[in-house]
Amino acid sequence: MQKKTKKALRNKNTEHISNEQYDKLLTIIFERIKADETCFKKLVSDIEKKNERIDFLDDYVENEIGKLNKLIEDRTLEYKKANVHLVDINADLQKKNIEITRAYNGLAMMGKFAVENGIDIKKHNRELPEHPLNKYKFEQKHEVLESGQTKSTYQLTPKKKKKGKDE
Repeated sequence: MQKKTKKALRNKNTEHISNEQYDKLLTIIFERIKADETCFKKLVSDIEKKNERIDFLDDYVENEIGKLNKLIEDRTLEYKKANVHLVDINADLQKKNIEITRAYNGLAMMGKFAVENGIDIKKHNRELPEHPLNKYKFEQKHEVLESGQTKSTYQLTPKKKKKGKDE
């Protein structure tokens, strides 16, 4: 006897399916397709809604990013202007600080010179030129020479008497 192959057996088995079984199989497949179609419609509807939501969110995010970029540009410009202004103020303050330091150094040198010459500074404090009760107007100027040294100039001038008041 010859060996039967699987293909031959399969073909033989399909020939023995009755019309009743065939109709039943087709009905089951048809019902399954109908159920799948309903499910697919729901899936398609869900996907369409999600795509609409994604489009809306994309537009919203793009709009918000545009607003933030505009705000950042405005603030950056504002900060740059403020920085330039503060740099100018800082430069002026540095100049004033240098002048104050020079004045202090000049006065400190005068104080050391007085102590070296045996003058009691505390005793003569009221008579210092910068003392408010002194009868002299005290002015000091400090100039930086090309050599890097500081030239200090001090000037005492008698205060002018105010009209109607005697000193």
